[in-house]
Amino acid sequence: MDIKKFADWVNSEFDFDCFENDFFEKTLFSTQKEFESSTYNNVPFEIYYAEILNTKFLETYLSRLKLLLQAIPKPGSSVSLSVAQIDLNSYNNRTHELRSSIQKLES
Repeated sequence: MDIKKFADWVNSEFDFDCFENDFFEKTLFSTQKEFESSTYNNVPFEIYYAEILNTKFLETYLSRLKLLLQAIPKPGSSVSLSVAQIDLNSYNNRTHELRSSIQKLES
């Protein structure tokens, strides 16, 4: 999958920048790895979902963003959490901002 084309499509359709920060970018590449290694009845996702690839990829990306957003430790937490090479603690004061951006993808 051409991740640049996907990011351009998301930007034009939803005014969302997949490369705005590490949270969005690393989640994007993590989702890409998942898609590239997944099959349905031994058919790679890119082929199986060819006609609706952007939509299916977006659904997976959005789902992953929401899960990571929920996993961000609260400010002042003693928990240190890193997922998919994303230091979630570094975003604990930005959850509202992230949530607002992610909501663009739901429209």
